Amino acid sequence: MIQPLYRNVVLKKAEAKTQTSSGIILSSTVHTQSNMATIIAIGPDCQSHLSVDDTVIYNPKGVTSVDIDQENYLIIDEADLLAVITD
Repeated sequence: MIQPLYRNVVLKKAEAKTQTSSGIILSSTVHTQSNMATIIAIGPDCQSHLSVDDTVIYNPKGVTSVDIDQENYLIIDEADLLAVITD
């Protein structure tokens, strides 16, 4: 497990869409890239009211991507989280 330091947050990126809402299947070269991810871990100095398993929209410019145990994770500063998706 990754434990972020300071104000960093660990995210697991949402899967790229392979089908549109109307049912059209997208080819592998056209997949829509989403800036949505699920929070996996939160650093001890984060001041937002975030929780593990929250779905967030993030700014892709400040992301560090790491592969651990064949899983891809994103590490990002709390300030680069733009919104929380609520039900």
